[in-house]
Amino acid sequence: MSPSPLSSNLHLLRVASSSLASSSRRRRRRKSRLTFDGSKVKSSNKEEDDIVNDDILDAYKIPSTTVVTLPGNDTIEIRLLDPYTIAITPYENREEGLSRLLMYIEGENESKERYPPTQPLTMRYALDSDGEILGKTMELYLGPRVNPETNPAAKTTENTKTISAKVAGGELIAVMPLVGMATEDAVRRCRDIIAEEVEKTKAFELDGAGFRVSTFGPMYSLRPRDNEVSVKVTPKTKDSRFPFSRVEALQRVREITQKKNQFRPPNWKRTQRRNMLLCALSGSEITKPCVSPSGHIFERTLIEKYVKETGENPITKQPLSVEDLIPIETDFASNGSAIAIKPRATAHASIPGLLQTFHDEYDALMLELFETRKRLGESERELASMAYQVDAANRTVARLVKERDEARAMIGGGGGANGTTTVQTTTTGKKREGGGDADAFAKKAKNAIPRSILDAIESTNKELMAERKKKKMHESLKAKEEIGKFKLQDPVPGHKVNTAIHNVDVLHEKSLIVTAGADGTAAFFDAGLQKSSSIATGHKKCLDAKFLVGADKSGGIVATCGADNTVKVWKAGKNISTYDEHTQDVVSVASHVAGAFFVSASADASWHFHDVESASTVYQATNDDPKDKYTSINIHPDGMFLAALTQSGAVQLWDARSCALQQTFSNGGKNAAKSCSFSENGYFFAVSGDEGCKIWDLRKNTVAHDFGKEKCEGVAFDKSGKYVAYCTGKTAKVYNVKGEWDIVQTFESKSKKGNLCVQFLKDAGGVVVGGGDHNLRVFQ
Repeated sequence: MSPSPLSSNLHLLRVASSSLASSSRRRRRRKSRLTFDGSKVKSSNKEEDDIVNDDILDAYKIPSTTVVTLPGNDTIEIRLLDPYTIAITPYENREEGLSRLLMYIEGENESKERYPPTQPLTMRYALDSDGEILGKTMELYLGPRVNPETNPAAKTTENTKTISAKVAGGELIAVMPLVGMATEDAVRRCRDIIAEEVEKTKAFELDGAGFRVSTFGPMYSLRPRDNEVSVKVTPKTKDSRFPFSRVEALQRVREITQKKNQFRPPNWKRTQRRNMLLCALSGSEITKPCVSPSGHIFERTLIEKYVKETGENPITKQPLSVEDLIPIETDFASNGSAIAIKPRATAHASIPGLLQTFHDEYDALMLELFETRKRLGESERELASMAYQVDAANRTVARLVKERDEARAMIGGGGGANGTTTVQTTTTGKKREGGGDADAFAKKAKNAIPRSILDAIESTNKELMAERKKKKMHESLKAKEEIGKFKLQDPVPGHKVNTAIHNVDVLHEKSLIVTAGADGTAAFFDAGLQKSSSIATGHKKCLDAKFLVGADKSGGIVATCGADNTVKVWKAGKNISTYDEHTQDVVSVASHVAGAFFVSASADASWHFHDVESASTVYQATNDDPKDKYTSINIHPDGMFLAALTQSGAVQLWDARSCALQQTFSNGGKNAAKSCSFSENGYFFAVSGDEGCKIWDLRKNTVAHDFGKEKCEGVAFDKSGKYVAYCTGKTAKVYNVKGEWDIVQTFESKSKKGNLCVQFLKDAGGVVVGGGDHNLRVFQ
């Protein structure tokens, strides 16, 4: 039974490594035996006796005579090659060609003759006029025992029929050693050097454009190998530096060539090409062809086995039996064997060949992936440019709309008797400090923010960004171990009994606290966490209260909102302005860092931008869905945009300058977004609701962390942005920001009616929780 192709290839790879390596070892062993004591050492193996014989010390190297070393470059030699017999084969893949040659010299021939693994392995390259490779052949010297006169080379077999045995030599070559890897670029550079040096001699010239590479040493080893690059040359003129003239050299080459041509091995003559058939099943040449009724040609042994197993045509999948196959008569050689020539050498004849194919496919895939990523990057840059252009266009439109409305207001101020259109304004019952007629201070509701406010927002943003780069963590910031030791202090009553605290705000610079209660009051607490005062706001329910730090950093100005559809601003306990444009409960207010202005959100699905100094509402924005009520609003620490939460669970991000809706994402279903908070650096945005608390990464517009489906009422980051807390039921939980988002501590508030809001004290020195039982609870 013949070995399988896979086992043969594995054997050949072992041969490729061991044979050439053994050649190098034999030569070293041969030299050591001859020079150790000056005597010949005999071996019990006849082949070994031949190897160690000092008469053939260099018998396994190609026979040649060095004519001369080129002057000026002692690394290049001109050699005259004597006739010698080689086994040669065309190849595309190096491992494939070497496998075929080693099959031949290891006994895969008619005489089962084994030839020594000689040195070197030579690869010839034929080039066209443009330097492109036309063809490649690989050859091995068959050793001194193969003599054209007495001992010709053995004939090939079916497995080695692509190999030819021929007589080489009888030519002059210029040889240069190659240092390093024999890559195509390195070999071409050596050839160019040889051509340049040979041309300098003016005694020789290149004969043809091809070149050859000879490799000495084991092919599959980590040990270094020696390489030589050689080019065929011919003599030009008589020169005293060289041992013979052009005529003498040509005569010598002619004599050797004639001698070489007289003694060709028996299988030197190329086999005449015949018409060949390829099997439709295997793709290989056919020795016993047959044709199916569908017209497809198969190797009979293969198709019979397939039909017996499946009963169908492998190509058409139609029923087929062995009796349906019709044999095809072919030409036969004189020895009775079928003549067939492979169409081309396959790159899959060996495992190294397969690995090379996979490597090439991987490289092609990586190049394609690189190009795809490159195009993706270009698309992203184009998209960013388009987004910038859209933003610029929105700003321009907002400015033009503002100018248009101001012009209409001026025209409308003179009356509409001349046919001009007047702007309908809203009388807002705003009052300044000290009282006075509300109509005297009525302001028009505008739909564009004034340029002065926009300049203040942009300049503040630049200042905050510059400060943030230099900002460092406060040394007094509590570590998580310290927060874990916080204990519940005595509850501090702030509102009427059994009235809920809807919201709490902390002014960290002054350690002041303000709470909004369902009893319609806003309660103030000092640094000692004791109630210092309260305001009867007049709201049916005070739903939110915030310090307007942009208007007064000392905490002297506060904005409140409630269930009476109004927003009120207070200074030193006195109402300085009232805003009544909303038509339903005002549920949330937020202070802007850039100046004396703030925003409010209402259940009428609108949010308004207010200016404290002018006691006016400068912008009114309405949700696209009038039934989707706003539940909370907050402004980014840089003041460039704001976030508005809706009853449906949507989170809307608005540009604070153009007041244009930039993006909307969902935090879940109904009531999934009730409270929100920005981290100090503005990267993270926390949203809490009936479906739990989530942290959004605003740089990627993705959820950075989800704390689960536990119902949450309030959420807040501490001033440093290192911790985040949310309240749920009767507990409040504090977590580390980023990293593993690990929990720092869980606090039990012991509130009978649950918790509604949460805030951090200065430098995370405490956690403040407001609940449904009118008490303010502090953990320190």
